[in-house]
Amino acid sequence: MWVISTQSFGGGDWRDSSLEAVRQGRKEWRRIHADNKDKRRRIFPPYEPIPEREWPSDLTMEDYYSRTFGEARTVSDTDHPLVRRLRGLPEV
Repeated sequence: MWVISTQSFGGGDWRDSSLEAVRQGRKEWRRIHADNKDKRRRIFPPYEPIPEREWPSDLTMEDYYSRTFGEARTVSDTDHPLVRRLRGLPEV
């Protein structure tokens, strides 16, 4: 999972190169390198071929989020410690 802003903040090279990596990655695996000098991402094919992945058909997006981030990093309600902290409320 990769969150990419669709808005440009002071130059779109990071955003544009990220979106290009996603476009290419939809067709085949890509390796991405952050080029801090040019302030963009460099996109390369993988070092070796990566076999196609068989994704489970019985999982929901919520299942993927839970497996990716774990319960501790998943905000499930307004009493979550992160939401409370952002709202300036004490932890429960």
